[in-house]
Amino acid sequence: MNQHSLTLIGAGKTGKSIAKLLLGNQLISLTGILNRRHKSTQCAQEELGALHAYHDLNEIKPCDIIMIAVDDSSIAQVAHALSQAGVVNAGTIVFHLSGTYSSDVLAPLQAEGALIASVHPLRSFADPDKAIAHFSGTYCATDGDNAALSVLIPLFTQIGATPFTIDPADKGRYHAASVFAANFPIALYHIAQKLYAECGINAKTSHHISHSLMQGVVTNAKDALDLKSALTGPLARGDTQVIDKHLAALDATPELRSIYVALSEQLKELLDL
Repeated sequence: MNQHSLTLIGAGKTGKSIAKLLLGNQLISLTGILNRRHKSTQCAQEELGALHAYHDLNEIKPCDIIMIAVDDSSIAQVAHALSQAGVVNAGTIVFHLSGTYSSDVLAPLQAEGALIASVHPLRSFADPDKAIAHFSGTYCATDGDNAALSVLIPLFTQIGATPFTIDPADKGRYHAASVFAANFPIALYHIAQKLYAECGINAKTSHHISHSLMQGVVTNAKDALDLKSALTGPLARGDTQVIDKHLAALDATPELRSIYVALSEQLKELLDL
C-alpha cells in the first residue's frame, strides 16, 4: 500500500486521533510533529511514533501532507508562518480540521505552490478513545483544491468517514448549524434540569427524565418521514391553554420564557402554523 508522508501541526485530541486512525490503517507515515510546547511535542512523538519532534516550523522536513490541527484562531497565523518559513514545496497538500474556517484561510500557502483544503469531522473528540472507536460513519465537511481533495477524501473514506463537500462561503453557517445540533441540546437539557430542581425533583430523577425524553425525541426524528410527525406536546396538539400556563409559570424567569417563545416560533414554522 502506498503511504503518504504526513506532518502534524497541533498534537491535541483531534489531531492525534485522526493521525492514529490514518496510522492504524497504514495510510501514512508520520514524518514529524510540532506542538506549542516542545515537551508535549515529544510526548506526542513517542505516542504516535513520529520520526521528528520539531521545535519550530523552520525545521519541518519535506512531506506529502501537512495537517494543521491547532485551535481555529491560530490557523491563519500558522499558515502565514509556514509560508514565511519556506518549508512547503510545490504540490504539498496542506489542510486544516476547522469547522469554522474554509480552506481560504490557508491561501498564503498557495503562493508557495501548496494544494490547500479543509476537512472537518463532525465528531466530538473529548474522549479520543471513544472517538476513534466510533469514528466509522463520521460525516466530514470538505472544501478546497480538487487536487488536494482527490487525495484527502479517499484517505478519510478509508478510515471510515463519510465526506461531503461544502461551499467555502457557507462554512460559517454550516458550523452554526452543527452547534445547534451538537451543543444546544445540552443547553436545553440544562434548562430542564433547573426547572425540575425548582419543582423539588432530585438530580438523579431529573437526569433520567431528561435523558429519556431527549433520547425518545431524537429516535423519533431519526425514524420519522418528516419532522412534523416526530413532534409531540401542546403546540403539536394546538393546545393554547397549556402553552399559556407554561408561559405564566415561566414569568419568574424571563430569560427562559424568551427561549420558550423563540423555540415555539421555530416549531410553528415547522408545523405551518
